[in-house]
Amino acid sequence: MNFCTKLFSLLIHHQANADALLLSEQLDRQDQLALIFADFFQNITLDYSLTSLKKIDYYLSKVRNYFQLHNQQPKSIQEKLAYTDEITRVILRVGAYLGETLRQQNKNWIWVNTKEQICTDTGNLKMHRLILTDHIHKIDPMHVVMDLICAEEQPSSLYQYAKDVLGE
Repeated sequence: MNFCTKLFSLLIHHQANADALLLSEQLDRQDQLALIFADFFQNITLDYSLTSLKKIDYYLSKVRNYFQLHNQQPKSIQEKLAYTDEITRVILRVGAYLGETLRQQNKNWIWVNTKEQICTDTGNLKMHRLILTDHIHKIDPMHVVMDLICAEEQPSSLYQYAKDVLGE
């Protein structure tokens, strides 16, 4: 690998790390783009520890109940869009927090910005995704959060997932 490639690679990882950190810090944002149940974050400390993931697990159980309740009710198109935006904000921010927690616990993990091709009814879309890698494994923390919220049966927890990834 030549010098320019190494330097460019480091800059990309640095930018992806910064983007994910900023996204994870928006969990307690209180403006019009606040998360559902945002008041939950006023009473807890998020310090990127594994223990803090137990608190996030409790928050996600509330979101999961909300998700299941709202999926059973008919909605207008605007209600569906607003609901999708709410759940998307939760998935992105909590997923970024999960990834940043893993990165804080093991500095070998870095964020990588990838371009994925997704097939939809309207054609192929290219979407940027943040993936976490230790140069051996790849994980998608946002997808982990989505699975926890949307699972039909009682899911595991972010805390247990992080312990498994870190080998603890």
